[in-house]
Amino acid sequence: KRHHAIAATSVVGISSIVLFNTEDNHTFQEQKKKSPPSALITPKIIPPRAEQLTRLSVGETYDILVIGGGATGSGVALDAATRGLKTALIERGDFASETSSRSTKLIWAGIRYIATAVAQLLRPGTVLHPIESVKSFVGEFKMVMGAHKERKVLLEMNPHLTNWVPIAVPMKSWVSWPPPFGHPLFAIAPVVFPGVMKFYDSLSGFTCPPSHLMSNRRAKRKFPQLDEDVKYVQVFYEGQHNDARTC
Repeated sequence: KRHHAIAATSVVGISSIVLFNTEDNHTFQEQKKKSPPSALITPKIIPPRAEQLTRLSVGETYDILVIGGGATGSGVALDAATRGLKTALIERGDFASETSSRSTKLIWAGIRYIATAVAQLLRPGTVLHPIESVKSFVGEFKMVMGAHKERKVLLEMNPHLTNWVPIAVPMKSWVSWPPPFGHPLFAIAPVVFPGVMKFYDSLSGFTCPPSHLMSNRRAKRKFPQLDEDVKYVQVFYEGQHNDARTC
């Protein structure tokens, strides 16, 4: 028997199961070629629960066994089924009820990776290994550009599953020490942060809501939990999605 576990979460018992029967899909595709649209019959993709339990208990052979029906597991099962593999998915609770329900669900476009790449490029070791350092920086930057593209596509194609989320970063001083990312140049991050965030907006063609500054007075109105005075609050936007459904 061919059973392959390719995605897993903690499983104690079985309370919900879904099987993707690709044989029905194959039959449907063959019928589609031979019959006019009016004669097509929608295939039964998900059998009743009792039938699913029976098929699992009698030792039926599956190509893929996926344990965990979260965002990853559901996506893996769907992808495997659409590739023609006979697939079974086992989940102890409800779909996306565990790890997937507790994540921030943010679609980050990589602001941190830009900072770490710049910090690495500016280290003394770059003088000794300039080609390797530049290649590493270019690779990180390309990855960030790819993340911006994916975020843009997700939010444009799935407006019913995605939204923009404002993220506020309070700046308590004009000099940050110890410096972020371990590089002394980043000590002046509070001074240049507004310009950096505008550059970050530009990487996605300004298709995101514009980053902006929030004054100390307005920040206290918006965030009464702030117990210290701040110089300003930097606000920028990232995407958020229902990861269980977008997968």
